[in-house]
Amino acid sequence: MEGRRVQSKIPKSVIDCSSKDSKNNELFIVEGKSASGTLIKTRDPRRHAIIELRGVPMNAIDADLEELMGNKEMESIIKAYGGG
Repeated sequence: MEGRRVQSKIPKSVIDCSSKDSKNNELFIVEGKSASGTLIKTRDPRRHAIIELRGVPMNAIDADLEELMGNKEMESIIKAYGGG
């Protein structure tokens, strides 16, 4: 079902938005809690979700799905988008 989310699959590093209208929501990918702090204060909590990564994410250009899902940060991004 479009726009429907299963809360248990969303990683703990995601600060979710309240709207279930996936066509109008945005996901901000930031590096660490310090970067997310400002966004949390200025975002529209109805439309803007934030995912906090630890460190620099891996280069995914030549990686296959198994490698991506083996990387905790990349797995979080994939699950935040509703994949994986």
